[in-house]
Amino acid sequence: MSAAELCDNLERLATVVRAETRRQATHHGLKLVQLEALHYLASCMTFSRTPAGLSEYLDLTKGTVSQTLKALEAKGLIEKYGDEADARIVHCELTQAGRKIARNTQLPTFIKKLERTLGPKQVKAQLTGLQSLTNEAQSIRRQKVFERCGVCKSCRQMAKNGRLDVELAERMGRLGSVFRAEIRQLATAQGLKLVQLESLQYLASCEKNSDTPSGLSRHLDLTKGTVSQTLKAIETKGLIEKRDDESDARIVHCVLTPQGKKMLRAAYPPSMVKKLARRLGASELQSHLRNLSTLIEATQEVRAAA
Repeated sequence: MSAAELCDNLERLATVVRAETRRQATHHGLKLVQLEALHYLASCMTFSRTPAGLSEYLDLTKGTVSQTLKALEAKGLIEKYGDEADARIVHCELTQAGRKIARNTQLPTFIKKLERTLGPKQVKAQLTGLQSLTNEAQSIRRQKVFERCGVCKSCRQMAKNGRLDVELAERMGRLGSVFRAEIRQLATAQGLKLVQLESLQYLASCEKNSDTPSGLSRHLDLTKGTVSQTLKAIETKGLIEKRDDESDARIVHCVLTPQGKKMLRAAYPPSMVKKLARRLGASELQSHLRNLSTLIEATQEVRAAA
């Protein structure tokens, strides 16, 4: 049960962070992954600003990374240049326009209010907990542990200014990204896209009257068009069926089929989360669950009031 609860909390955290990042990306005419790439290039060390570094950080295929960087270059947000010592290596640098977008979207709009709501003591406790969970999850997934170097100009400036808001935003985003990478891997193994598996998980766990396209749209913060395409795809695969509401013909409910339920039982909680729960132990796990619940509830309250 603890692994399932941990999975639920991580999914909620990832959803909140992704929704805010997607909103910022859309505002600047970018896709979610494109803005995530800009944020990575703006914060990583010089030698890590490569397609391989980005691929490892976001856990994306070389093809996806190549398309993302090509799009950013076409928009004038990055420039590529060859490595002086190794012609096989390509470095990616933000242009002035790219740096401006990265700087203006560095902090989610709600993070300042969240910092004030939690207070310095709770924020520091959250930073410790988020970093611990992220490091353990990356270790389980055999990913490199990404942390700020502490010596570059950006890190020194943040330390000097005591920017807890920046640290909180980064660590929430990183843990959410690691969890999403695990779910993306699960989805691929089942022949699904990430959003399709996330939709199935939502429909399996939501309240009875929320199993609708509009409920899914609100939960994942997706457009009606994206939700419509997603539901059509998983219905075609035989994983859900649509039913008209008995009292209101305008409302359509989306219900998992036996095949859809079977797929989710096999996939959730993900292997990474089960291993993470076992590695933490009962006492530490409960502590992390309390911290995550506090963080997520405060974030949802702040976003709702915005």
